[in-house]
Amino acid sequence: MDYNILLGLLISYSITYFILQSVLPRKQKKFKVIKRTFRLSLYTLLTHTLLTFIFLFNILSPKNILVLLIYLVIHTVVDEVLEQAYIKGKNSSSAIYLFLADKAIRLLLIIISTYLLKTNLPKHATFAAINKFFESIIGLFPTQLTYQNRLLVAVFLFIIALWGAGKFIALIIESINKSGENKSPEILKAGFLIGILERFFIICSIVFGMPQVIGFVLAAKSVARLSKLNDDYFVEIFIIGNFMSFVIAIIVGAVIKNLDLFPYLIKTIE
Repeated sequence: MDYNILLGLLISYSITYFILQSVLPRKQKKFKVIKRTFRLSLYTLLTHTLLTFIFLFNILSPKNILVLLIYLVIHTVVDEVLEQAYIKGKNSSSAIYLFLADKAIRLLLIIISTYLLKTNLPKHATFAAINKFFESIIGLFPTQLTYQNRLLVAVFLFIIALWGAGKFIALIIESINKSGENKSPEILKAGFLIGILERFFIICSIVFGMPQVIGFVLAAKSVARLSKLNDDYFVEIFIIGNFMSFVIAIIVGAVIKNLDLFPYLIKTIE
């Protein structure tokens, strides 16, 4: 497996679907296939295509371009299928399972595309390929990664921890929200941005060997919510969201620190 290709696909997907999707125009183009109407998110597809080709520019060839186009079309089809599933889903708990299924399908698609872009497997080599894949994963971290690989891993983990984790935590909170309180889009957006900043500070504090900053982040967030801490139900939701956010940020921070991206700077600070 070529890890530069894998990381290029992961990062281009993450930027498109975790960072940019909420700000891209929502205009969709309708077209019919076998008497069924499909909607195509043109801006999302174009953005994903552009980022993918930028990250994988050095391996573009007629065959690889065809593989990438098929890969991008499948992503678009998955978008439409999941959008219809979200619309049909009546309760918010199903949204969590759809979210997890979505990410599992995307990850599998990325892994398969990575192999197709780099390796032509012989016939009847499925089990050998699976075995080789798991052996490569076991021996991957961190000795076989070049500095460029490690930097790309850090970028991908940052995107997942800041934006991806925020969306997942929001789904969890929504699924257990018994009060049915409808908050304004401005409040929800502000809470999402606060979570991003919170995880950013925690990750940086771990990477640069200053874990005391975590206490400052928790204290600042608690003071900001002080007026609502008398509400037992709010406190439960607040603790669940914070613990999930903190655990994700601490794990990602520990992994990024172990990548040893800035050894001289970190040793100087410590």
